[in-house]
Amino acid sequence: MNIPRELIGEPVVQTDYHYHAAGRIWKIPEVKLEKYPDGHLSIGLDEITRINEAILNEICGKSNPMTGVELEFLCDATDTRYIDVAKKFQVSKGTVSHWVSSTSPISFERSLILKRWFWAKMFSDRVSNLVWDIQKVARFVDDDIFFSALKSVAIDTGVTFEVKQAS
Repeated sequence: MNIPRELIGEPVVQTDYHYHAAGRIWKIPEVKLEKYPDGHLSIGLDEITRINEAILNEICGKSNPMTGVELEFLCDATDTRYIDVAKKFQVSKGTVSHWVSSTSPISFERSLILKRWFWAKMFSDRVSNLVWDIQKVARFVDDDIFFSALKSVAIDTGVTFEVKQAS
């Protein structure tokens, strides 16, 4: 299908782009936008996916309790339904919905398990050899080291990039 040139935006790169996701504002080092003749800018689906992967890596790369907003984001970013989370962790769908809607963080232990699972859903097929080496030693290191190592593997192998929360 040939799309008329006037309907395709001109590529524009913007640095230090502020992006809203998972209840926070993230500073994205470089975003590829499309600029249209009327002046508006948009982000393509591939770019949104790339950014969401980086945010998922940042959320799952820390050993802190997860919020419901973060869980909702992780489900969206990995196309995971609440019922799938419920089945995986042997809880009711109502429990998962409660985690998402609660203003209290998810328990520390449950958060760590969820983060490992979502990180693996997103990245394990692309960095499998390195991940399994990390998994083998995981029981010998503390959670901070383990989650930091997962985050670094995804960045160092070029699967994703580093993002930070905006100030």
